[in-house]
Amino acid sequence: NPLDLIHITNLSSHVNDPVSYVESVVDELNKIKIVWEPDGKSTVNGFQSPQSINLFQSPTGKIAELKSIIVNEIEAYYLKFKSQKCRYIQSFPTTRNLYGWTVTLKQQGHQTAHIHPGGWLSGIIYLRVVQKVYFLTLFGAILCLLVDLSQLLLKQNESHKWILFPIIKK
Repeated sequence: NPLDLIHITNLSSHVNDPVSYVESVVDELNKIKIVWEPDGKSTVNGFQSPQSINLFQSPTGKIAELKSIIVNEIEAYYLKFKSQKCRYIQSFPTTRNLYGWTVTLKQQGHQTAHIHPGGWLSGIIYLRVVQKVYFLTLFGAILCLLVDLSQLLLKQNESHKWILFPIIKK
């Protein structure tokens, strides 16, 4: 059951002052080019960095630190589920290729249902959950079910939470 492989964690388990850390990450993300509702993407009523920009290709500053945190969390994810007797975990890739982008949703903004068939594991880090929502979508897809689930898990000011989940391919 793919829902058994959802992993939820928080930046506070990786940095001493998550509020300051997130502010620094957001400051860096504000310097990255973004596009309003880019064509062919699932962002509705929001901005997204162009597909040509991979935040983790040659990161610097806090984004480089975030990449390191993510790599460690992917390892923690695998260790948490490695005893599962399912093909998804048993075939878990040993190579970690991260692709990251940023999305800023405005009021009533959302992501339409989509999947990235080239991905294996997907994740979302909610940097701010307020009127102006910033979140970083990492190494994969936002599934419709997970978007619905995340809305139940996140309260108005519950920032810094992340969710990792498998990409289900038919």
